[in-house]
Amino acid sequence: MIAGGGIAAATLVRALRMLGDQREITVLCAEAHPPYDRPPLSKEVLAGSMTEAATELLTQSDLESLAVDLRVGVAALSIDPDTLRVQCSDGTALEALDVVIATGARARRVADYDVEDSVYYVRTLDDARALSDALRVAPSVLVVGAGFIGMEVASTARHLGCDVTVVEFAEAPMMRLLGAELGALVSSPAIPHGVDLRCSTSVVEFVVDGGHRVAVLQDQSRIQADVVVVGVGVEPEVEWLAGAGVEVDNGVVCDAGGRTSRGGVWAMGDVSRWPNALTGQHVRMEAWQAALDQAQVVAANLAHGRGVGDHDVVWNTLPYFWSDQFGATIQLVGVTGDTREVWEGEGGPIVAFGTPDRVTGLLAVGHSRLISKARRLISSSGSWEEVRALIV
Repeated sequence: MIAGGGIAAATLVRALRMLGDQREITVLCAEAHPPYDRPPLSKEVLAGSMTEAATELLTQSDLESLAVDLRVGVAALSIDPDTLRVQCSDGTALEALDVVIATGARARRVADYDVEDSVYYVRTLDDARALSDALRVAPSVLVVGAGFIGMEVASTARHLGCDVTVVEFAEAPMMRLLGAELGALVSSPAIPHGVDLRCSTSVVEFVVDGGHRVAVLQDQSRIQADVVVVGVGVEPEVEWLAGAGVEVDNGVVCDAGGRTSRGGVWAMGDVSRWPNALTGQHVRMEAWQAALDQAQVVAANLAHGRGVGDHDVVWNTLPYFWSDQFGATIQLVGVTGDTREVWEGEGGPIVAFGTPDRVTGLLAVGHSRLISKARRLISSSGSWEEVRALIV
C-alpha cells in the first residue's frame, strides 16, 4: 500500500512491475486528481503553455496495464504500529504487508497573510489553476519569498505581463541552498526582466489605500499588489503518522534503503530523510530527482524481500536539482562545500564546490550539457583538474 500520489508513488508502481513484483498495489491519493508532475506547476501550467492532462503520471490506461488500485481523494489517516492496518479518510481500512509513505510536503503557510483575499500558494494543481486565472487579470503581483518556487512564479508572472515585486527576508534569493553570495550571483538575470527584488526585509502588514491592497514592509515602504503569492518553503506531511511507530525528525527517518524504524514501513520523497551513501549526508531532499531515485531504491528492496530482486540496494546517486527562471536553467548537481571556484561562462556563472581534495558539486546557469558531463565526473573521481578541464 502506498500513501501518497506524486512522482515517488508513480515511479514505485512502475518499477515494481518492471521488476516482476505482481502483488496487489493500492495507492491512496489525497488530492482529487490522479498523480501528476509538480515541477511544471510554477512554470508551464501557470503560464498556460502546458495542459493539466500533460502533467499526469499515471493515466487510466497505465492504471489498467499496471493493475493498480488508485483511490483518488482518499487520504491515509493513521497506521496501526502492530498490524500495519491503514485507516483511510473514506472510512475504510487497508491491511498490508508493506506500507510505503510518500505523502510529500505541503506549502508552509503564513497565518497573518491567510486572512487576506487574493493570497495564493503554489504546491498543488488546484493552486496553480487558481493562480493562473488570477494572473491574467492582475496588473501587479507581490511574491513573498525568493526561494526557487518564488522566483519561478515571479518569472512566469513577468512573462504574462505583470508588474512583479519579490520580497525576501534573507540577504539574497535562494540563500538557504546557495548562500548570500551565490544567491545574488544566480538571481542577477531577474533584474533586467523588470522584477523589483527587495531582500533583507519582510511584509509586516497589509492595508487598504485608495481601494487597493498595499503591503507595508519593515522599512515602512509600500507595495501595491493585486495578487500576493507566498513561497516560503514546505513542511513534510507527517502529522498523520503520530503513533505509527516510525521515527520522525524533519521528515520520516529512513536508512539508505528507504526503511523506517518500523519493519514493513518505508518512506520516500519530500516526506522522508535518508542518508546518501555517496555523499555521506543524511538529508530530506526536496527535489524531483531524489524522489524518483529513492522510489527506484525502495522498489528494488521490496522486490528483493519477495525473492524477486538480486540484492539489497541503497541510495547512492548524486543529488540533482534544477530551476527554470527568466529564460535560464539553474542546475545544481552534487553537494556544496567550503572550497569553491567561480567561472563566468557564456550562458551564465559556473561554480564548483568541494574540499581541497575533490569536487563535490557543480552549480551552473545555462550549461545543461556541462552538468550532464560533470555529474559522471563528480560521481567517480571528482578531481579538480578534470573538472577545470571540463569547464575551461
